Amino acid sequence: MKFLKQKESLKLECICPAPKNKVKLHGSLLPNTIRSIVCRPSNCGKTNLVISLMLHQNGLRFRNLYVYSKSLYQPKYLFLEKVMQNVEGISYYKYNHNSEILSPHEASPNSIIIFDDVACENQNNIRDYFAMGRHKNIDCFYINQTYTKIPKQLVRDNTNLIILFKQDDVNLRHIYY
Repeated sequence: MKFLKQKESLKLECICPAPKNKVKLHGSLLPNTIRSIVCRPSNCGKTNLVISLMLHQNGLRFRNLYVYSKSLYQPKYLFLEKVMQNVEGISYYKYNHNSEILSPHEASPNSIIIFDDVACENQNNIRDYFAMGRHKNIDCFYINQTYTKIPKQLVRDNTNLIILFKQDDVNLRHIYY
């Protein structure tokens, strides 16, 4: 393949410039929109980390929390549900079946959706959130044990925040390359 620079060029102008006084949505260490993968084998603190980001004053700011997990009975999720029920202005929704999940177009703006250990499930809804969720200010967290089992198209390719715990060499190579 050979690339040639053309004699003429076309200057691209931003049609919709970003607002000058854009308010920082999350804490200073986090991007304004988040499409995150949190990865490491079992029992290392992945879910604790995401919950801590939601509860910390310099962490995530949101109005709605959607959780899709096959293990909503975990003490961590029972604790999170109890906390969220006591916070005025925050709505909490939980799902344990893929067919129940709202599409990104139906979900409320200023939300967080957590996908926890659902790599063996249908990934279409998850792909939709990673591709379109940011347009409605919906932040996504995909918590999984193996990086290579997370769909590359639309999930890994659209991720802008990767949180890794210790990884084996195979997963490190996939992450690096």
